[in-house]
This record gives sequence, C-alpha cells and structure tokens, in this order.
Amino acid sequence: VEKFRKFEQETGKQIYIINGNHDAGKGEKEGETSLEEFREIYYEFGFSEALSTMEGNLSYTADLNEKYRLIASDSCDINRSTGDGMTDDRVQWVVDEAEKAYADGKYPILMMHHNLLDHLPMQRILSRNFIIRNHTAVANKFADAGIRLVFTGHEHCSDVAVHTSPTGNKIHDFATTALSMYPLSYRDFTMTEEEIVYTDK
Repeated sequence: VEKFRKFEQETGKQIYIINGNHDAGKGEKEGETSLEEFREIYYEFGFSEALSTMEGNLSYTADLNEKYRLIASDSCDINRSTGDGMTDDRVQWVVDEAEKAYADGKYPILMMHHNLLDHLPMQRILSRNFIIRNHTAVANKFADAGIRLVFTGHEHCSDVAVHTSPTGNKIHDFATTALSMYPLSYRDFTMTEEEIVYTDK
C-alpha cells in the first residue's frame, strides 16, 4: 500500500487493483487474508470508486475517465489456490456490466487475473488452471458484449493474444508478467474505434 501511494503521488496516475490467486482466501487459516480484509487493505485502489460490485467476491467497476470504464473481475476460486473461479454468474456479471457501460456512454475495459486466451503453446492442456474454463465460449460472449481489451496475469508471461468471435467481434488479451520476472516493463495504450496501439516501456 505504501509503495502504491508513493507511486500515485510521484506520477499522478491512479492504481486500480484486482486480486490474484495467492492474495486472498476464506481467512480461516492462520495468516490468511480474507476477501473482506483484502478489500479493506486496498480500498483506495479502485474499491473506493466502485460503481457496482458483485456479492461474494472482489469484482467491481469504476470509471477511469469520461470515456472508459474498468470492469475488474475476480477470477479466483476461493477454495483452490490456482483455481479458475469464473463461474457462469461471474461471466454474466461481466457481460451485464459491459452493457451498462455502453448505456452510460463508456467503453468497457476488463481486468482479471486468469488468462482469457492461450498465451503459450498448448496452454489449455498443460496449464489448464491458468486459463479460464470454456475460454473460447466466454471470449465470444465478452467480445460480442463489446469488450475489446482485457488485462490478465497468472501465466507470468508478457504476451498478447487476439480472438475473433463468430459474429466478427475481436477481443485482445494482454497478459503481463510478475514484477519478480524479466522483463520488468509496462505498456502504454492508445485505443480508438479502429485499432489498439501499445508500446512496452
């Protein structure tokens, strides 16, 4: 939290956070952070600006500016450390929030820990706990709901994958590595109706 606060003060940029698979659980084990504790600890990094939340997990939405709305989706399974928690109701919540964003004149941007698309050869087979279940069907739903940009992690790679739904809608999954891994970089995005342009820095 202190590092995040310092970053915001020095850069003037707002941090928005979503939990990863090792960040929170039921809070029943000694030293385990519960979902409620996680939200309280990181409250000022997105949760305090929440327009809507989903009961029972850490998902929320927040306006990034006058043009974009962030959908931060908790993709973790509270019972399994690496498990995919993107149940049907969570998927539908994302779709509903994307539709609300468009109704409010905002473009939705999705952020979740687990990968939506394959980032490594045979990922869905060799690392099936790193990519959400039924990911092609879910990607189709998200793309057709107007979500074009998804930020993910979990696989600890720096990569981009693109999927086109049967109706011709594209969705881009940008996976980002952990700070403990090379290369330590961040991406600068420019998004228009026609394209998504990004640079690694």
